[in-house]
Amino acid sequence: MAGCLPFESIRQSTLECLYNQSCINILTLQPEISRPKALNASLSKFSLNATIGSIFDESLFIETWQNTSNFENFFAACKPRLLSYNYEDKFYLSSIFTLCISAFGGLVLACQLVTPGFLKVWNLIKRKKKQTDIELNTMKISSKPISKGQLL
Repeated sequence: MAGCLPFESIRQSTLECLYNQSCINILTLQPEISRPKALNASLSKFSLNATIGSIFDESLFIETWQNTSNFENFFAACKPRLLSYNYEDKFYLSSIFTLCISAFGGLVLACQLVTPGFLKVWNLIKRKKKQTDIELNTMKISSKPISKGQLL
């Protein structure tokens, strides 16, 4: 069988080879001692020619499912007077080192994000100040009285 993608090919294939010992012997590259044995078809609820996709879709390869949780019986048998939970954490130098490195990385990232905006504002302030200084200087120069020597 073939599909456009490897996943489709796997879903279209069957598990027939796993029920045939000669097929397993061909597939295994290990010595005779460790070759796996073929599956017994009578022990499985899946047919030999069922595709992997259909088995997966039906029951996720689960042959049987039994859940017999009964907490009332558990508590009746154990009869706990108190339930508690303790968590003891050891001091690990490596975790502190990792935390410091990650905090430093966060600070570097924050600086990289904030610095361009800060520089734009700084340059704008410098330009405005320079423009104001130029205007004040021109006003000082124009407000000086003209002497007789400057007219000629």
